[in-house]
Amino acid sequence: MLFNKKILCFFLALILTIGCFLFPSNKQELSVSAADEVVKVSPDDLYYDIINDNGRESIAIFYYYGKDKKISIPDKIDGYPVTYLEYSSFGDSQTLEYVELPASVEYISPGIFDSSLKLKEIAISSSNKYYTCSDGVLYNKDMTALLICPAGRSGSFTVPKSVVSISELAFYRCYNLTSVKMYNNVLSIGDNAFESCWNLSTLKLSDNLQVLGYRALAHCNSLKSIHLPYSLKNIGKQALLGGIDSADNMFYYYINGIYYVKGSYAETYLKTLHLPPKYLKAETRCVTDIDSNITLYDSAGVFPKNDKIDLLVSIKPNSSYTALLPVRYNTMNAYQITFLQNGVAKTLSKECVVRFHGLASNTIPTATKVYVSRAGALVEKTRAPQAAFVGTTFTGTDTFVVITNNNFTLKGDIDGDGTRSVYDARFALCIVANLVSNVTQAQLNTANVDGVAGIKTTDATEILRYAAGIK
Repeated sequence: MLFNKKILCFFLALILTIGCFLFPSNKQELSVSAADEVVKVSPDDLYYDIINDNGRESIAIFYYYGKDKKISIPDKIDGYPVTYLEYSSFGDSQTLEYVELPASVEYISPGIFDSSLKLKEIAISSSNKYYTCSDGVLYNKDMTALLICPAGRSGSFTVPKSVVSISELAFYRCYNLTSVKMYNNVLSIGDNAFESCWNLSTLKLSDNLQVLGYRALAHCNSLKSIHLPYSLKNIGKQALLGGIDSADNMFYYYINGIYYVKGSYAETYLKTLHLPPKYLKAETRCVTDIDSNITLYDSAGVFPKNDKIDLLVSIKPNSSYTALLPVRYNTMNAYQITFLQNGVAKTLSKECVVRFHGLASNTIPTATKVYVSRAGALVEKTRAPQAAFVGTTFTGTDTFVVITNNNFTLKGDIDGDGTRSVYDARFALCIVANLVSNVTQAQLNTANVDGVAGIKTTDATEILRYAAGIK
């Protein structure tokens, strides 16, 4: 009888095991492995003290001794609310990857995680009155200040549009970040904000930035160039520092140039660094919309000097313009662009240059056309075969349609739009005179109308005959 019971138990266990695989419960699906569990921090793993703030007693945490990967900081210790997280209190952790902050916390030091190099995500209770988190990054409650980006973050990062200030140590030792962009709302970057971001190769500063703090960009080894905006009014000591050698000489990594606008505060600051002239590059004041990567250059010197400036770019549906285009194209992009001064649409007194950076990487400038919308029709803007980039002129609010081509099968159609025009003839003459540097082999092939080696004036003449309807 005992033997039969053993057999019965075996078969029951087997059925239960198979059932677990075939019909798993919701509870099993949601279970988390022990390695991934968030551990509530024990007071024994903390160095903390009771502080008295205007008669109210609460807990300030000064140091964390634990070794867990994912932790949750308690709201209360010994019956007192946890309100203060002091400088570097979690900074020495070599294991911490995720941390949940309590609803009770009222003050978080800028350097709380200063050496937690594996930290990838910060979370906080939604009921906290002072702080919030988005995508694992810590902000003040209304997200106007970016406080802490975890050092374990990698790749690219775009500062949210609501952010006005980037706090001290915000990106400190984010070794694996490669690119950071920010909107033109950002007015200040605090001390040491991007210090030791060793792999940061691209940093787009706000075009309205006023303050760049002490050592804000120090030790950014991979940052080979930087554009300092005209709006800067204060740059802290060693803000751009590369390092200091054994002889106490300061050096810098910006081998491709530190760009500044003539007559700006940044130019005055750079003169104090006594850098070799080859590293300093004067440029025209500009304003960029980072979503579309469209830039407006103040080629006429008409941007307001002290006001906040921006571009408002709206992507328009291509279907609205398809029937209006008289020529062939491969891709089309439509944008409504408005220049803003202190948040209000502004018409500029003179034409400035607008450049479309955000087109596909294989875009050929000489095979690209820009149209402007006028009274329900599209009018082609003037262009030149020597143009090194896709752009046009701009004075205020306009809708632009940009078309690009890469089909060069029709002889004499050098811009690939399916027609042989006066522009194509001009283009051929520019090739003959060596005035064009960005022409492709496909364009050279189609420019060679007569089939004889090399592009000559006779090819341009033949194209002009096609354009005039003579041939």
